Amino acid sequence: MGVSHGRMEDLWSGTLELKVRNLVGLAELLEVPPAEILAVGCPHAQAAGRRLADWIGPVEPPFAARRAEQESAAAEAEGERLRRMVRQEIAAALGSKARGKAK
Repeated sequence: MGVSHGRMEDLWSGTLELKVRNLVGLAELLEVPPAEILAVGCPHAQAAGRRLADWIGPVEPPFAARRAEQESAAAEAEGERLRRMVRQEIAAALGSKARGKAK
């Protein structure tokens, strides 16, 4: 969490203030999103009249577009692989029929 054991009493008494990095550390420890800790700890903050997206527009992590492109490319490659396999199976089936008629 980023707060030493000796300082926990200061934290509980209110003489030590948490920093964002402390909340992020706690969230990692609990395996929950940091936003959930803020939502529970500061419910009045959720009642704000505006959202950050109102100021800066919709926000996506920079890796989100890259991940979508990779998933799309992977799906296309998988589709091509399946099409190739189906073509091979059809060709093999037609080839064995042609060989059977020739006998």
